[in-house]
Amino acid sequence: MIDDDFDFKKSDRQMFDFSTKLWKMVTPYTENKEDVMMASAVLLKTAVQMYTVVMSDEDIAGLLSHEVCESIPELRSTLQKQLTRTVH
Repeated sequence: MIDDDFDFKKSDRQMFDFSTKLWKMVTPYTENKEDVMMASAVLLKTAVQMYTVVMSDEDIAGLLSHEVCESIPELRSTLQKQLTRTVH
């Protein structure tokens, strides 16, 4: 159930701002495969640790095995578009 006072626009803006800050922080770790793998592993570990505060093990497993896995093609496509975008 969604809280009637929940502000989707504010939430979207917060997620965008957080994502922007996070990308600025991890960009130096995108120069080679080893750095990307290390940074990704740390971010994934941190995300799972944060989920354990508010979700059961079963809910976390479900999230990772369903929602996350199903979103991989869309995430890959979006990132590839960002990486190949040219500036005019």
